[in-house]
Amino acid sequence: SYKALCESYARNGKGVQVHCHEVGLQDPSATAQDAFKDLNVDENEKETNPKSYNDWINSVQTKRNNDWEFNVQFKQPEDTESPPDFNKFTLFHKGVENYAMNHTTLASENLQNVARMTEEQHMFSPCMVGTLESQFLKMMCQIKGAKKCLDIGTFTGMSAIAMAEGMPAEGQVITLE
Repeated sequence: SYKALCESYARNGKGVQVHCHEVGLQDPSATAQDAFKDLNVDENEKETNPKSYNDWINSVQTKRNNDWEFNVQFKQPEDTESPPDFNKFTLFHKGVENYAMNHTTLASENLQNVARMTEEQHMFSPCMVGTLESQFLKMMCQIKGAKKCLDIGTFTGMSAIAMAEGMPAEGQVITLE
């Protein structure tokens, strides 16, 4: 049935990634039988293609994010008299994110715990939202008065927790990873 489902997609499903087991599904390379037989795969590519989502994170994403800085704060910094001079035309300037984090409400203890555990367990932290994003999501739920939210790509749950914190007690967050 998996093979029939894949064949309903473009190119008869060829190109469907083999990471299904990471989310509790059967590995299509085992269940699709001969569905991949006509693919022209370079022999060298077989050696370098990651075998699992975690292999891909370790081999590709880690290299892409070498310069990434952990962006969750655990204590409120001291206030400043005035913001630093900013004569740039873009927010992607060194120091701007830190300034914004320093002047944003500190994330809750629950969010800090998720961030801490993600880092301690050496999970790929760039996939996690930071202080700014989590506080923004929480604020958006509060402003909207949201009672139901959908979190696609839950990872360690930081954004789901932030949205839940911004909703009333009867609110519901649905997560998909």
